[in-house]
Amino acid sequence: MPLDHNWTASCLTGEATVSEAIKVIEASDSKICLVVAALNNSFELRGTITDGDIRRGILSGVNISDDCTQIMNNSPFKADAESSDADLERLLVKHQYRHLPIVSNNGCLVGLYYSELNLATNTEKSLFVIMAGGFGSRLKPYTDTIPKPMVEVRGKPIIQRIIEQAKSAGFYKFALILHHLPEIIMDYLGDGSDFGVSIEYVVEKSPLGTVGGLSLLDLTNRNYSSIIVTNGDLVSQVDYQDLVRCHMKQSAFATMSVRQHRIVNEFGTVNISGNEITGFSEKPVTLSNINAGIYVLSVEALSMLEYGKRKNMPDLFLDAVNSGHRVIAYYLYEEWSDVGRESDLISVNGK
Repeated sequence: MPLDHNWTASCLTGEATVSEAIKVIEASDSKICLVVAALNNSFELRGTITDGDIRRGILSGVNISDDCTQIMNNSPFKADAESSDADLERLLVKHQYRHLPIVSNNGCLVGLYYSELNLATNTEKSLFVIMAGGFGSRLKPYTDTIPKPMVEVRGKPIIQRIIEQAKSAGFYKFALILHHLPEIIMDYLGDGSDFGVSIEYVVEKSPLGTVGGLSLLDLTNRNYSSIIVTNGDLVSQVDYQDLVRCHMKQSAFATMSVRQHRIVNEFGTVNISGNEITGFSEKPVTLSNINAGIYVLSVEALSMLEYGKRKNMPDLFLDAVNSGHRVIAYYLYEEWSDVGRESDLISVNGK
């Protein structure tokens, strides 16, 4: 649990935007933004912003171009500058904090202590499922001879990228749902031992949609607490541990990652009330939340699937909502690409 010696790089003034706060968080080891006000060559702490604050803010309608003060925590827990390292560690563990700003007696920020541990996530009790059975019709001719998850991005198959990223976050138990050209994936990945993980396979006899294949999993006596599910054609920098942590902290039945999608109207629009013109909008932007294809399910959610029956993930979520279960969204602001078309593949390969 180190002291961040470069904590000043995590500081922003209240005039900064949410977008600038995101860049600070992504660039820092401590993964926090400290909102400050200049005070006689020192910094007065006004608040803190974590990735969770950003996700909640955007889901509530805050735009990334808005002032960061709209999403900051105005009353963060702080530690006294006289605290020992042992005291700081005890506070982090006891309260499950990830960050402790350190302030002097006059309220000036003098340091930052943070935890490198993900205290609330037990990845050993999570199964990581990759849906890799689609035909990849939009990515032909690449998918004529290989399944879409085997298409390479920057010299490495997409599915290998997903596995290695999940492994780096502490996930080691994988299940792959296959259909189109399954032997190519199975021959490449084997039992996972070459990649330092354990892989089991389920091969659909016919396509079962984006979640139906999970009904074929045998989870008897497996004692999993959560099931992470991702589409096999995604290239992203999602924090899988934080996703699971959010799911568990919220006691959710199912969690869906979402992204903000911007649609710019190519025409100026006319605002009308009745038949009277009230104003004009120059190429207005419409914002909507879209399904990002990464989920966390409770094991109980799988009981809503019929064995071997086709079902898509949005339908499962809707069934859960209608049954009164707690279903939540997790905003994904990190790098994310759905490699569905040749133009997407060209883009993620930087060509």
